[in-house]
Amino acid sequence: MYENNESIADECDINRIREDDWFVQRFIDYYNNDVSEATQHMVSTLKWRKSFGVNNRTLDKDYGKEFFKIGAFFVYTEDKNGIPLLFLRGKCNRKVTKLRELIEMFIIGIIEQLDTKVGKKGFILVLDCSDSSINNLSMDLMKFVITSLTVYYPLALQYVLIYNMPWLLRGIWKLVKGWLGEYRHLVYFANGDEIEKYVDIEWLPKYMGGKCNKSFTEAPDNCPTVYELAERYGFTQTEVKKYMKIYDDLLEEAKQYN
Repeated sequence: MYENNESIADECDINRIREDDWFVQRFIDYYNNDVSEATQHMVSTLKWRKSFGVNNRTLDKDYGKEFFKIGAFFVYTEDKNGIPLLFLRGKCNRKVTKLRELIEMFIIGIIEQLDTKVGKKGFILVLDCSDSSINNLSMDLMKFVITSLTVYYPLALQYVLIYNMPWLLRGIWKLVKGWLGEYRHLVYFANGDEIEKYVDIEWLPKYMGGKCNKSFTEAPDNCPTVYELAERYGFTQTEVKKYMKIYDDLLEEAKQYN
């Protein structure tokens, strides 16, 4: 297919099909050895990766360091079985429509880097709802994260851990369960120190009552600021200043975690 139409995929992804067994096997396993279904899903994933530009960006050059310092979406330590934890902190979400595309690209950048690193070992998604409210709730963004993981990264999720979900937000569970599809049976809820059933206290961030000193708000070395990247993404310095003001409280809070 690629030889007849090179526009369907990036060459580097075609090379991964040739060289990386897991890149292919994950689709076959997900569809229970139905090669036809697996192939169809893999082709649609390759098309998405190309159209979304997954291979065209890197975390250290294409996103402002403020994206990292906010601490909204980050890879942290491991659970009790040694599986990496990927945190999504609900309280950090701000509904800024003009930043939506950049936020989605940043999220995929984090997922892509982690998925490539861990391979078939997979990872755990921790939906941290601590101090979250209806104002922080973005169903579209949550759906984007969950569907991206389940559709384009099959078998990457080992399980989903929902932490401190307020009772006011429990009503969204039916929607989230629908997006999770086959993964809906791999969801666990934990409040307060119940999370220690899954993660040792030594590996939890301090804001969760843990003892781990690892920062989750550090940006890669030599990472540019959002102001330096503004022109590339079509923003003026005035617009950047306005949007950053929305995140001032989170950037200030992050200083205590460094």
